[in-house]
Amino acid sequence: MMPDRRVGHLLGVLLLLHFFLGLILPYVLLDAALVPPSFLESAAAHAAGVRGAVGLFILAAVLVLGIAIAAWPLLRADVERLAMALLALAIANVSLQLVESGALLTMLSLSQDFAIANGGDISRLQAAGAVASAARKWAHYTQLLTVVSWLFLLYVTLWRTALVPRLLAAAGMVTTALQIVGVPVRGLLGYPPIMEMAMPLAPVHVMLAAWLIVKGVRVAPDVPRPLARPVALGHG
Repeated sequence: MMPDRRVGHLLGVLLLLHFFLGLILPYVLLDAALVPPSFLESAAAHAAGVRGAVGLFILAAVLVLGIAIAAWPLLRADVERLAMALLALAIANVSLQLVESGALLTMLSLSQDFAIANGGDISRLQAAGAVASAARKWAHYTQLLTVVSWLFLLYVTLWRTALVPRLLAAAGMVTTALQIVGVPVRGLLGYPPIMEMAMPLAPVHVMLAAWLIVKGVRVAPDVPRPLARPVALGHG
């Protein structure tokens, strides 16, 4: 079994990869493809970017699952229920990310059809595009709520176990809560997201990953067990 400190270093690397490959780069790739007011006119010209973003989203979901699995040996002894909840949310996130990815690829296919359409096909594709766009939006907010709830639970677990400085874990709990309320919850309720509420999470998350990479996790020293007292067999 890998030593606890090396597990901490591994978690830091995986968290950093997830941050850049799952929470930043795919959205940069999608910005050019999903240009308002309609993706139908723009997505086909950026097909490689859309497919790249889908691949990164799926990779990020796998990384989240990998983090939950890697953290299991560190957490199960002290907070087994939280560790199981982390694993369950990670599995749910993979499923929801696949749903969103399918919706994105459907939107790309409609855009490619729209690029060569004429006459009555255009109005038909516009109607189908509106449905596909709505399906992706709700899948996206649901998946985002799941993955950021996973992050919140991760910070709660780190705070409970004191594997990292509790101030850092507390900052993560606050910033993930802000992100949840400001983006996916508002989106699911039909309100525009407040992206400024999501931004404070980024530096805290990078700090956590850097701490784990450099310092690893805090491991309590082994406490030697007292020697058993000899059992008296009686007096002669």
